[in-house]
Amino acid sequence: MNTETLIHELAMQLQPVRPLSRPVTRLAQWVLITAVFIFLSLSISGVRPDIVAAFAEPGFTLRTLLMLGVGLAAAFSAFSFAVPGNSEKWPVVASVVGIAAFFATLGFWLISAKTFSPGPGMICVRNVFSLGIITGTILCIMLRRAAPIKAGVAGMFALLGAASLANFATQFICQREGPVHVLVWHLIPVVLLCGGGILAGRLLFRWNEGK
Repeated sequence: MNTETLIHELAMQLQPVRPLSRPVTRLAQWVLITAVFIFLSLSISGVRPDIVAAFAEPGFTLRTLLMLGVGLAAAFSAFSFAVPGNSEKWPVVASVVGIAAFFATLGFWLISAKTFSPGPGMICVRNVFSLGIITGTILCIMLRRAAPIKAGVAGMFALLGAASLANFATQFICQREGPVHVLVWHLIPVVLLCGGGILAGRLLFRWNEGK
């Protein structure tokens, strides 16, 4: 087979390729899906009856908004890492700043805490894990359509985004406000999911294993 015949046959086998949407567009799609799951989760578990009074507290409002911001920035970072050559750094910076601000708020809260008992919280762990794993899996599936160069990093940010939004939703359900409770039953599950995200990224994006 000569070169011209080979080129002709390869050209005849070409299939139309759907261009990948921009990271911000794909983020919006995932956020819409996640919002549906959050709504279902809140519908099943029930919103805490004092939610209006809770938002009257600046600390609660700040923590909730920080979790929302970290979730969105981390998910955007995951979509950005899935595009080779994408040099946008602000989502990563926003994620780091948001996490630092959250822990700074938590640290100040711990200093003024009246009790250091975490109290019961397995329901919170269940909520963060179940919602985080479902939406994180969806996000990882969406990432597979692209070509993440740093598989572990993309997986970590994917699960950080999903877990943060799961924690955001849990704030609307959990009525316990102690800082140790938030640290043990809300944040540790987020950290564990991030670690799982690194492993998930390396497994799901095996084509780039070792990089």
